[in-house]
Amino acid sequence: HVNDDNNQINDVEVDSELLELETALNDIEKAMDKIESQNSSIQTKLRDLLESNKQMAKEFTDIRRGMTSKFKEVTQRLEETPGIAHDLAAVTSNTLSKIEQDMSSANGPNDYE
Repeated sequence: HVNDDNNQINDVEVDSELLELETALNDIEKAMDKIESQNSSIQTKLRDLLESNKQMAKEFTDIRRGMTSKFKEVTQRLEETPGIAHDLAAVTSNTLSKIEQDMSSANGPNDYE
């Protein structure tokens, strides 16, 4: 009988330990689920961050291209400007010379008469 009592006590202890172990395993499982959920949330946020970084990089590239293109256009126009100014000066000079000639030839005979 003493042996049976000891076996029963041992069984109760084993059952109690198994229950504690099961509870601990359940707690670990819950903790792992929570970690997995947080990891998933972090991954989603990282993906969003990466996506918005890509979008910003694309927008920045577009802006830079636009600015480069405008800069080239302005540079080209500035390079053409001296030519345009020179042409304008030449035309103005020629026109003034013609007006002077016309006036002197119109006035010339009158002066001599």
